Amino acid sequence: MFYYGDKKVVYVNVDFEGVPKEILDAGIRRGYAKTKADLLRLALLAFNDKYSVIEAQEDIENARDVQRVDASVASGKGRWLSSADFAKRTGVRR
Repeated sequence: MFYYGDKKVVYVNVDFEGVPKEILDAGIRRGYAKTKADLLRLALLAFNDKYSVIEAQEDIENARDVQRVDASVASGKGRWLSSADFAKRTGVRR
């Protein structure tokens, strides 16, 4: 392992045989990725999407926004809008 800027970079050499090798080869043939390494990266992202091993950065930012708004409302500096008020101000309707 080494650092590239502020990111940890890990290199792993793995030999695949049997079904895992067939899956990688088929993924390349079908054009999901150009390399086995890229296909494995995509598989890791899909694994995370399914099992939420780590939260997506957007989810983390959304949670921070909600905390900021909650703190603003709690301090009296902000308020929640009703659905009708929100629609009037933004023009967005459900």
